[in-house]
Amino acid sequence: LRGLWGGASRQAPHPIEALQVPGRWWVAGMLVLTPATVALARVGFDVPVPHALLAVALSFVLCLISCRVTGETDVSPVGALGQVTQLTYGVLLPGDVKANLATAGITVNAASSSADLLTDLKAGHLLGANPRRVFLAQLLGCVVGALVVVPLFYLLVPDPSVLGSERFPAPAATVTAGVARVLASGLGAVSADLRSAMAWAALAAAVLTLGEQALPERLRRWTPSAVGVGLACLLPASTCLGFFLGGL
Repeated sequence: LRGLWGGASRQAPHPIEALQVPGRWWVAGMLVLTPATVALARVGFDVPVPHALLAVALSFVLCLISCRVTGETDVSPVGALGQVTQLTYGVLLPGDVKANLATAGITVNAASSSADLLTDLKAGHLLGANPRRVFLAQLLGCVVGALVVVPLFYLLVPDPSVLGSERFPAPAATVTAGVARVLASGLGAVSADLRSAMAWAALAAAVLTLGEQALPERLRRWTPSAVGVGLACLLPASTCLGFFLGGL
């Protein structure tokens, strides 16, 4: 954020800056895509404008989390991040399943794209690619992908009711839809035990995150990663064991 809003340097630009993605591109993208996203959410899914704007703002936070988790573990937890959005809108818009799914789609796609770009830039850096061109390539891929995938989806799945069947199992979509139905009656649909577990998990994450900043260097290296612990709760035990053995 300091890099985006800190202002231009008075020194002569470094040659490497011509290869980086300029901050003005980010600003231009926000000015164009934010109104478009809000309008689509409102017209297509009846999401109130303030709640659609909140989904865009929430995307920033979830993108940061997604990038950090991807950087530390090489796994993008977009499913879990989408459920964070669903829980938020289960409280704000109880009973509105369509808005719950639409806002989750906004944040999940933003988090997924940010993590994908992070890995693309890393691979490009190792291969000596131009970061600006890598960014433009992914931007073009998003546009072309949307133009191709949406018509292809309707061609292959003319009736959405078949999703979740034996022919089109779509496990991730089934989980997302199930969460939306459970939260249709608000946060009260979540059991008291689960709410207590969520509160304790949030407290533990806050303590571990503060510990990374407050503890001396010799102790900081032994502080468990809140991201790693949280991811271990989501992944199968076999995957976690593979991470552990690989770390050794």
